[in-house]
This record gives sequence, C-alpha cells and structure tokens, in this order.
Amino acid sequence: EREEDWKKEVLIDFFENIEKYFNSHYYYGLTDILFETIELYKEDKELFENYIGKALYFDSFRLDRNYKSFRPEYILKALAYYPNEERLLSSYPPVFTYNEKDFISLIQEGYLPREATLVTILEQLLKPLKTSFMSSWNKIYSSMEVSDAEILKFHDFYLNLLNASSPTSIQIGLEAIKKILTQINTKKETLVSTLSFNLNNSVQKVAKESFNLLKLLYKQDKELSNFILENLINNITIPHKN
Repeated sequence: EREEDWKKEVLIDFFENIEKYFNSHYYYGLTDILFETIELYKEDKELFENYIGKALYFDSFRLDRNYKSFRPEYILKALAYYPNEERLLSSYPPVFTYNEKDFISLIQEGYLPREATLVTILEQLLKPLKTSFMSSWNKIYSSMEVSDAEILKFHDFYLNLLNASSPTSIQIGLEAIKKILTQINTKKETLVSTLSFNLNNSVQKVAKESFNLLKLLYKQDKELSNFILENLINNITIPHKN
C-alpha cells in the first residue's frame, strides 16, 4: 500500500471517529487541518467536506466567535451537527444554544444565505432534539420573520413539521400552514389526516390549533367535508375541549 493511501486512511479514520478521540479539550486548529487535507486530496474533496460540521463543532469555532472567518455554508454545516454521544452533548452543547444572538445577527446582516439558513433550521426542527436545543432553534427561526411567500415555497417542510415529535415544531408548522391554507392545492387529505391525529396531542395548544385548521379546511373545501368528518370520528377520543 502506498504511503499516501495510508496517510489518507488515517485522516479518514480520525475525522470519522473524532467523537471517540475527543476528551475535555477542544481541538484548536482542527478545521485548518481538515482544509489542508481537502487541498491535499482534491480528488476526495467531497468526502472530506462531509466532516466540516464535525470539525467546526470540536474546534475553537465555538470559542473565538469570529464566525465571519468561515464560509457561510460551513457555518450552516456546523450548526446542523450534533455529536452521537450523550456525554459530549451534555458537556459541550451545540454552539447555537448559547450564541443565539450572534447567529441571528449573521442572518440579519445577510452573511448567512437566507434560504439555505431557513432550510437548515426547518431540518433541525424536524429532529427529536432536546427541549433546550429546540428552544434555541425556535428563537433563531422567529428572528427571521419568514414571509408567506417563503412558507409557500417550502410548504413541504412545514407540512412535515406537523408530524414532528416536538410540540414546538408542530406549533411552528400549524402557524405557518394557517397563513397559506388557501394556497395549498396538493396533499390536502394528508394534511387532514395529520391534523386529525394531532387532536390527541397532549399539548392543548397543538390540539386546539389542529382542530381550528380542520374547521377552516371544512369551510374552504366542501369536497373534503366527508373526509374531514370521517377523520374526526376516528379521532374522537380527544383529551382537550376544543
């Protein structure tokens, strides 16, 4: 085996298993090493770029806060990365959970591309994250003041939020879908089924808002009326008074 192949395999193993090697100290300069590796193995650029979020997570990125020294797409990768090990999540929580204002500023200044950032946030809201993480994403999302046009463009994400495990995510989805309800022309039966299922959600606000959206759909689209009634009957064991 050639020496260069051996070196590359070692680097791949290191970046792949960085959580295993990580202890109580941050890896200052880890990202620089990764960028040098990408430059050295240009034919494997795509492979090594998969580790950028991970490298930034464990680098001084989370400490020096000089975020504009990193390309916007790399920052988004770092924001979307979570360690697999609970010990790391507990001891070294994601950077956005304590630097929310910094990232909100990057969005408002236009340094982070708006659409790519919105997609990243929506993807995170779909994950079964800790309540504290979800709260931070919610604050960052709220700061964007997403327009109806943006909601419509990414309405599939918002429809998926209605199936999220987090009540916070479901509520974001409900509020967004309500704004564009008259403009949704597809997946209406799926929407009805999801809203009906959420009538049994243990969070009263989720259940009530789901019921209110069903009422709006019932008035808006008479062709759906029977389907809505059937779903209501099937989900009649509602724990809240609507």
